[in-house]
Amino acid sequence: MNALRQIPRYEACLATASVVGAVIGWSFFPEPKAIDGALVLAGIVNYPQDSVQGIYFHNMWTAIHQILGFFLWLGVDQILLSQIFNSALGAAFMSGLALVIYAITENVVLSLAGALLIVLNGFFILGPDYPIMFI
Repeated sequence: MNALRQIPRYEACLATASVVGAVIGWSFFPEPKAIDGALVLAGIVNYPQDSVQGIYFHNMWTAIHQILGFFLWLGVDQILLSQIFNSALGAAFMSGLALVIYAITENVVLSLAGALLIVLNGFFILGPDYPIMFI
């Protein structure tokens, strides 16, 4: 019990929000995010030479496609990789929202509830990769 009192409240808020956001992101399936470009970079999907989509994926550099493509190239299952990516997006967005609300209110319960409300309203409409649309 004494050890729990030593954890700063913002760290507890951050940890809880990250776990909840990751679970929500994991459950946001079967929507694959950023896997299409990674499949091309890993050599799993090949577009014809003149295909606009193929030109785009080969010439438009993004760190997300490069990282996910590397893991696909290593043999990680694309469904699992998509779920992990969705979880990371959910954790990042939920924890960011919770910390902003916590900075304003200094109330852990209010920050978690507010972030959860915003995330649940937006996730099932837009998905976890368009947080700018929530504002």
